[in-house]
Amino acid sequence: MITEEISVWLRSVTGCDPDAVELAGDASTNSFFRVQAGDRRLVLLISSDPDRLSPHIHMNRFFTHLGLPVAGILKADDRLGVLLMEDLGDRQLWQATAGERDELYHDAVSLLIKLQRGAGPYRAIVVTEAGPYRPPVLGRNRLLWELEFFATHYVAGLMKVDPDGVRAELPGLLDKIRLDPLAYCHRDYHSRNIMLKDGSLHLIDLQDARWGHPLYDLASLLSDSYVDLDTGLVSVCKEQFYEATAGLWSGRDDFDRQFDYVAVQRNIKALGTFAAQARMRGKIEYLGFVPRTRHLLESRLRRPELESLRSALAAAGFFSHAGPPSAVW
Repeated sequence: MITEEISVWLRSVTGCDPDAVELAGDASTNSFFRVQAGDRRLVLLISSDPDRLSPHIHMNRFFTHLGLPVAGILKADDRLGVLLMEDLGDRQLWQATAGERDELYHDAVSLLIKLQRGAGPYRAIVVTEAGPYRPPVLGRNRLLWELEFFATHYVAGLMKVDPDGVRAELPGLLDKIRLDPLAYCHRDYHSRNIMLKDGSLHLIDLQDARWGHPLYDLASLLSDSYVDLDTGLVSVCKEQFYEATAGLWSGRDDFDRQFDYVAVQRNIKALGTFAAQARMRGKIEYLGFVPRTRHLLESRLRRPELESLRSALAAAGFFSHAGPPSAVW
């Protein structure tokens, strides 16, 4: 909601009385508005928690410093929790045509490589034009919390079955994920957070960027709940990233194993988010992404070392569960 105080601020920044139309914010708890101010089209972000505006600003400055394409910030107000920035349009990577897709995904992988190389090795504090900032770490505790979120909201909440058998197997997955060294991650790098403007990619939703597994963003991109990708394109993109990061792995088998482990964690996390969005916020449209995500997850659980987790999910009825009718929500 645009309050009168925010309206006054908008008029002072734009020099006019702009029109504003609310935009869909995907899973975000923030509010977004498209603002037409004269001949300029901008986007207004209103943070649900003004104290969390700072990461938006720091990460925008950090990504800009690294030469990554993001929306320019026109003005921000910490007290009001508002941010006015460049409008990148409405077209997202998942909407790319078949003829565009190969080149665009190659570009998306190149941006990941640029992010990790530019950020360099782990350090507790990064310095941006907005000052020093301490990025969070996507470590074992956070990854386990995300897995247990799935057990709570998807297995118990959506499927209505006892989650204890599944929950008992979740730490074993994390035992296989190697969290050293850490690399800088966008943290939510999928086809709905990559915009297409004038034929080029631009990154949004930067506020949760943090240190994490070097393959976390790649797994988000190539094991994406929102789009079906050709297996050949996935293989080419993985090879591109492997060649750029080969020094981190003992060989291609090690790289492929780590990719699958991280992709499994990422897909489980996504399923928990979809269930929670439906149960807690009434956004039942997220349940439409469950079948694709479940298929991606099942394909990677075929690894022998993941058999115990696959068996626990099967015993809970995960692979055959059709989901409730939308009226339940």
